[in-house]
Amino acid sequence: MTMEKIIVKNMVCHRCVGSIENKLKNAAIPFHKVIFGEIHLADELTREQKEDLSAKLKNEGFELLDSHMSELIEKIKMHVIMRARN
Repeated sequence: MTMEKIIVKNMVCHRCVGSIENKLKNAAIPFHKVIFGEIHLADELTREQKEDLSAKLKNEGFELLDSHMSELIEKIKMHVIMRARN
């Protein structure tokens, strides 16, 4: 079994996590967990699944990140947000 992690931009609260979990369930995409800024999938997505999920998430104000630099920036942003809440 291959596990894949996808970074999601603009996921900053518990409602965001719930919204993304619902989108994954509705799209029949198996996942292990969804946490702030990350989706941990059971298997790698096909190109079609990724495009479909990206479009559905974009409608909710989220964005799947593909580049390493974008992922790094989003992770730093999430750490700053979480530190500010504490």
